[in-house]
Amino acid sequence: LQKHGAIVDDCILYHNEPIEYGDSPNFDVVFFASASAVEVFDKLWGNDSLKGKIVVAIGKPTLAAMKTRGIAADVVPLEATVEASFEALATFFVRTALESV
Repeated sequence: LQKHGAIVDDCILYHNEPIEYGDSPNFDVVFFASASAVEVFDKLWGNDSLKGKIVVAIGKPTLAAMKTRGIAADVVPLEATVEASFEALATFFVRTALESV
């Protein structure tokens, strides 16, 4: 934009800060909504803590971060939104329940 004469103000809208936790929380499903969340989770607890858990990835950048760490997603929504992610997770649970009948 500046090359074309526009005046540009570079504003930082937010800044991610990893939170240090002690022990891994007890969970059945993990929802990764960003690549940085994948990085922090892996740093704190490693991908071995995901064995037997359901893993949801919100979209392609998150999937790419997971892939580099050897983490597979069980659920990926068609649209990269929280709402679509939860709908896809609900569908996953219903499909899994129906397959076990």
